[in-house]
Amino acid sequence: MKKLISFIAGFFLDKPDAPSMKRLIALFLGILLGVTLYHNSFSEAHVAPSEALVYSVTLLIAALLGLKVLEKLIEGYFGKKNSNDDSEETSN
Repeated sequence: MKKLISFIAGFFLDKPDAPSMKRLIALFLGILLGVTLYHNSFSEAHVAPSEALVYSVTLLIAALLGLKVLEKLIEGYFGKKNSNDDSEETSN
């Protein structure tokens, strides 16, 4: 039980080894959008969600996942750059 609580608490921490809240929200929104679209495929056209809503949720999912990828790339690039700068300073 403590492992589960610490795993859930990890979503709210900003540590490199903690799970990502952005990915969790994107996964939840993706599942929610898929279930909604599947459910509305059996209903009449006037009950279906608006196109703008579907596109905005899809854009939000893509933005959350894209931000996480961009965050990792920037962290990797600047992390390597900073570690190289540190090693040059210590060698002099």
